[in-house]
Amino acid sequence: MKYLTSSLDSASLGLIQSMLEASGIACTMRNENLLGLVGGVPFSPELWVLDDTRFDEAKEFLANWNQLTPAT
Repeated sequence: MKYLTSSLDSASLGLIQSMLEASGIACTMRNENLLGLVGGVPFSPELWVLDDTRFDEAKEFLANWNQLTPAT
């Protein structure tokens, strides 16, 4: 299992996870329930790729996604 990315926007992270999984790349989200729990300490939800052999594909997908999606 390898760390792919994190974001304070868990909805966008969930969308990326859904699209990766639709492509056959299994992922899991971590820390999605910790956002804002510890006073002032930010815990960002993280997206992890379960199969290390698919990590490069996921990284490429994310790079393409970031080019197509304007920063908010």
